[in-house]
Amino acid sequence: MLYPMRCDICKRELDIGCPMLDYDSIVKPGIKCGYKNCAGILRRFFTPAKMIINRSPFPGKGNEVAIPTNHGEDMSFRDKSEARDWLGERGLMSKWIENDM
Repeated sequence: MLYPMRCDICKRELDIGCPMLDYDSIVKPGIKCGYKNCAGILRRFFTPAKMIINRSPFPGKGNEVAIPTNHGEDMSFRDKSEARDWLGERGLMSKWIENDM
């Protein structure tokens, strides 16, 4: 595993590779920095996620190509859960909505 570490004095950041089994003995207590005679300790820090995991946006205009509606009419749904409920009441399912479940 890679652990992001930051020195508490010079603020230098490093990614330290360490097996998960050795986390308690290496990463948790910290590592001496030693960069340009720095007396600081590299400690683990946490950053926010680099990408937000989000479901794809739902098309706001009409239905998906594969939604089998009665007589081929367009249905406007606010979101995928509303479309899933509407289709489920009729025993139908869209492959795009099913993939998000």
